[in-house]
Amino acid sequence: MTNEKLGSVDGSDNGMDFSVSDFSDTMGWKSIDWSSIDVWRHAPNGPPKEGTVQTLEFLGGTVPFTTDSAVIADDNDDETTTNIIKEADHHDEGSALLEERSLLRSTLSPWKPSPVEQVMVRDRMVYLKRDDLLRLESSHVSGNKARKFLALNALPSQKFPQAIVSYGGPQSNAMLALAAICHSKNNNPNNGRPQNRPNNNEDKDKLSNDTQGGVPVSSDKKRFVYYTKKIPRYLRKQPSGNLLRALSLGMEVVELSHVEYGKLFGGDHGGSPMAPAGLEAPIPDDSVWIPQGGACSVAIQGAKVLADEIVSYWTQHGRGRPLSVCMPGGTCTTALLLEREIRTLIPVVAADGATASTTTDYNLDIEVVVIPCVGDDAYARRQMLALDLATGGTGRTEDLPKILRPLSKYSTRMNESSSSSSSPSQSNNKGKKTDGYFSFGTPDEFLLDTFTEMKEQDVFVDLLYGAPAWNLLLQHWCAMEHDDSPIAGRQVMYVHSGGLEGISSQLTRYKHA
Repeated sequence: MTNEKLGSVDGSDNGMDFSVSDFSDTMGWKSIDWSSIDVWRHAPNGPPKEGTVQTLEFLGGTVPFTTDSAVIADDNDDETTTNIIKEADHHDEGSALLEERSLLRSTLSPWKPSPVEQVMVRDRMVYLKRDDLLRLESSHVSGNKARKFLALNALPSQKFPQAIVSYGGPQSNAMLALAAICHSKNNNPNNGRPQNRPNNNEDKDKLSNDTQGGVPVSSDKKRFVYYTKKIPRYLRKQPSGNLLRALSLGMEVVELSHVEYGKLFGGDHGGSPMAPAGLEAPIPDDSVWIPQGGACSVAIQGAKVLADEIVSYWTQHGRGRPLSVCMPGGTCTTALLLEREIRTLIPVVAADGATASTTTDYNLDIEVVVIPCVGDDAYARRQMLALDLATGGTGRTEDLPKILRPLSKYSTRMNESSSSSSSPSQSNNKGKKTDGYFSFGTPDEFLLDTFTEMKEQDVFVDLLYGAPAWNLLLQHWCAMEHDDSPIAGRQVMYVHSGGLEGISSQLTRYKHA
């Protein structure tokens, strides 16, 4: 039996010609000590000193949400996204706009903290951490994946593995990020200097067995191999969204049946940072396994940087107030590692502040709150406990981030109070589950309401993570401490994880739902 293959965008055969049963017991996977990678090697001023409070640069007012600077954005595919974004830009076309765009570009560097904006949402102040503005060097990976894959992106091309292997859904953000990173190593093998690209437009656009994404195939070509369930016929015939972009960047897709996929990545293997038993590396001893969503120690370095930025900001601006750092979660990797790093960093900052002659308040109360967008609170807890143990944590439930749970049986419409929610049977809601969480990726009218209201607040979110997170978060907006809400009586910082480049394909799904 041979699995179906999906090659490049134009249909050329760049897939892999083997099946699950062909894998031998020889593993051949390469292990990397991610903590040893110098993620600051290209930073102009080097890394910040641990435990010190950084002087951060922030932009005044609201920075327009944009995907224009992201390589992974596609102008033709994101026409809807562009129109949505333009609604937020009410500036003149003169020097003020040019100045603001210049400031915006300055925030795209991974060596500067992502800006924090103060926005009012339903009469409550929110500190919006704009990670959607982050862009990694060369690959231009943005948002949460820029944090997760900071260490992988920082690997020099000469030390980068010959193959990266992962698995997940065909529109995964992590999939696209990994494809972009591998592509950047092929395009910039000489210390970031791009290779000569073809001058002929036809050669640039065409993907064949000899070229992928404009990069000649050779023994030194970095490969990205991605396993997914059988892709729907319409999407396979005409790729779109993240799948289209990842294929154009040279990704090799291996389609598996649901049974084969379950054998490899379900059960005991699912969510493990280790490659499934019996899965042979495509290039023995020079292939690195990255589990679904980057749920492994590769994400620790980025979490350290994010923790330092948040602690530095709140040390300067918190005035002793307790802070809940809220973020959407799939595998909940960033939330888990961020909680651990903040918990480690706060005593260092406090000790440093105790000897400093300054009026800065070093009495910090910062907690991470994860908002499950894939599965429910029990699934999020299992994922984090497993990852915590696998990455050197304690494995204790009390050391995990707080998990935001629905306050009522059903999630509510944005324009209704949480006490007056209607049941799924009373609405045309197809995506609601009886535990109050949403079915991941399923179009839902409540999520569209959330998306619309947040857009009216000049906060643009995607429909897979941002809208479900805010729908649930706003149920807790007026919660009191007796409601057992992790944000009751606390300031809220929301970490914007990005994903705006996928809005167009997401809205298309809603149109046909």
